Amino acid sequence: MDRIKKQLGFTLFELLVAIALMNLIALSLYASMTIGLRAKKSTRRSIGPYQSLQAALEFIGRDFSCAVEPNGILAGQFEGYNHEEREEVDRDSISFYSSNYMPKEDEIASDIVKVEYVLEERRGWGDLVLVRKVTKNLLSPKVADSEDEVVCRRIRSFDIRYYDGDYWYDSWDSANHDDSLPIAAEVTIIVAHYDKMKNSDDYVQADSTVTLKRIFLLPEIAGNRQNIGGNMSGGIGR
Repeated sequence: MDRIKKQLGFTLFELLVAIALMNLIALSLYASMTIGLRAKKSTRRSIGPYQSLQAALEFIGRDFSCAVEPNGILAGQFEGYNHEEREEVDRDSISFYSSNYMPKEDEIASDIVKVEYVLEERRGWGDLVLVRKVTKNLLSPKVADSEDEVVCRRIRSFDIRYYDGDYWYDSWDSANHDDSLPIAAEVTIIVAHYDKMKNSDDYVQADSTVTLKRIFLLPEIAGNRQNIGGNMSGGIGR
């Protein structure tokens, strides 16, 4: 009977082996979780610039899709300015009118607003930022202030080209194009890539940059996309 009772327990050696196995399993789980968290942070760091670029291009695309002809009611000129500082570094800007706005019930405004995209230097933001400026009350006797919104940070280059069906132009003034909109606009944005410093919440600029390019068709030719699709590789205009 005493022998049977002795066999029901664990020896000290068996307990030590069990504890060692539990420690090994815990260490394995910790290592797996650490690797997973590092991979998650690395993925976020890699796709972060692309997400900000995608959001900025969505803003621009919606405004382009609702662009108003320069000779319409409440509409002014479509003007794209080319500012090239050095090779592959542009600080372009654009100003046009768009119907991409839904005024509030008590707001003095229409669905047509003036939209501008410019690069600015702002204290505390670092690098250049892409700012969307919207002027709503176009009938105001005074010059109305625009509502500014930063749509993308850490800009290294912002370039827009304009297509008239035959050539790509670095700038566009609708007054010189029979008061017409370009058929398409090619937007290229380059942003700096930043890496987080070890044991710190600060970021340091990496050597690499992220580039995203997209071509937008403007509304007046939305029904003729197949007719111009083969000519999008046309020459460079003046």
